[in-house]
Amino acid sequence: MHMNTNGGLKSLSLLYIVLNLAGLCRAQSGRDVRPESRGIEEEIVNLAYACRFDEAAAFLKTLDPDSARSMRRDFFRAMIEWREYLYNLGAMTRDTSLENGFRRRMSRVVSEGEETLSRFPDNPDALFYTGAGCGYLAVLDAMWGNYFKAAGEGSDALSYHKKLAEVS
Repeated sequence: MHMNTNGGLKSLSLLYIVLNLAGLCRAQSGRDVRPESRGIEEEIVNLAYACRFDEAAAFLKTLDPDSARSMRRDFFRAMIEWREYLYNLGAMTRDTSLENGFRRRMSRVVSEGEETLSRFPDNPDALFYTGAGCGYLAVLDAMWGNYFKAAGEGSDALSYHKKLAEVS
């Protein structure tokens, strides 16, 4: 199998930018963006990119601590798994347990987001996490040659984020 890690890294960089833009969009729309929460999200991303996966995961419990289920917490857990997966691939080890766990968790984020959007079509959080989840899944599928599936997921990701830009 051929894997293009350069494309994956570009996609992750784009996702990091989108993450920050989504926070900006939520702030401009008057939604509750707690500075400490945004700082925690940034810390999780920074630690995951530094391959300090356990430290990043330790912050997850501080995201939406009053909610048993959290699309945001699931998204960041999957993002950490994604970074660990890429790290292992860089060491020439394909860890299917990480791959399967990531795919399962990120698919759940997308499903939860789609359910929320069926009830609240302009929900900026659901638009962001659903689009970002589709984008991550598209990168994974493209890495392993599932180009048609990746194209569909990428198209969905763009649609969700275009709508996010419209409603924010």
